[in-house]
Amino acid sequence: GKLPLSAKPLELGSFFQEMKDVFAILLEEKKLELALSPGPPALRVQANDLLFRLILFNLLDNAVKYTPSNRGAIKVDVTVEPDFARVSISDPGEGIPEQLQEKIF
Repeated sequence: GKLPLSAKPLELGSFFQEMKDVFAILLEEKKLELALSPGPPALRVQANDLLFRLILFNLLDNAVKYTPSNRGAIKVDVTVEPDFARVSISDPGEGIPEQLQEKIF
C-alpha cells in the first residue's frame, strides 16, 4: 500500500510528552531519564502525524535499547530555524561504530 503524506499542525510539547509516557516503563527499568527541551511553548510544526510518530518512536526506542542502565539522560532538543524546527535526540550510549555508519546512513 501507499502511505498518505498529508501534513497537519502538530504541537511538539504535547507530542514529546506523549512519547515520554510511552517510554516511561522502559526508562524506569533501565534507570534512565528522558530530558525534553521541546522549544518555545506551544510550538507547532506541519508534519505527517503517523510518519513523525514512527520516526521519533524508532529513534527513542534505539536510544533506550542501546544505552546501558544508569547512564543518565536521553535528550530531546528542538531548535527553531526560520523555515523549520530541528529535532535532535542524543544519548550517553557508546554510539554506532564508525565502520558501520556508512552502511546504516
